[in-house]
Amino acid sequence: MIGKQFGRLKILYFSHKKNGFDFWVCLCDCGNQKIINGFNLRYRISRSCGCLSREMASKRFRKHGQTNSYTYISWNGMKSRCTTLPINSINYKYYRGKGVTMCDRWYDYDNFLKDMGERPQGMTLERIDPSKGYYKENCEWATPQKQAYNKSNTLYITYNNETKSVGEWSKITGIKTNVLRSRIKSNSTQETIFRPVDLSFGTGRRGK
Repeated sequence: MIGKQFGRLKILYFSHKKNGFDFWVCLCDCGNQKIINGFNLRYRISRSCGCLSREMASKRFRKHGQTNSYTYISWNGMKSRCTTLPINSINYKYYRGKGVTMCDRWYDYDNFLKDMGERPQGMTLERIDPSKGYYKENCEWATPQKQAYNKSNTLYITYNNETKSVGEWSKITGIKTNVLRSRIKSNSTQETIFRPVDLSFGTGRRGK
């Protein structure tokens, strides 16, 4: 390994072993020295002392000046969920673990900005169909409340040619979500699903 070049890093000498991994003292092209895990070198996870990522971030900032904008933060979060989210993350099973991807066009932030526009205040990026990936036709800026309605485990009901989540129908009709879910699971008809709940039942009073 000594003398080998990995990206901008040249191995100078062995440093130590930890948890079964070899660590090496490396000289970066920028002049800095840093101890790097050999695994990260071989699999190109580490290609510099950190200067490369700083340079790329600086170039992106100079290009569009939005590195700290809410729109850029949403884009970067989407990209992370699809490409670099670690397997031990609590959200891994909902994104990378389920094979959720983003379209090739959106790997370029400028294309994402062109397709989606600036992120409105108080909204977040949402997939319209949570079973599909991130691309223009399947994404929108949505309020946190609407995004909560659109989770992948949300049930949907089509009534009078309108498809809405259980949560949305609950808000419209005043029928509690647990009642709607129960009626759906019992294979009730649409008319039965949306039948008003008789609040007088069990109270000793008779409804008129």
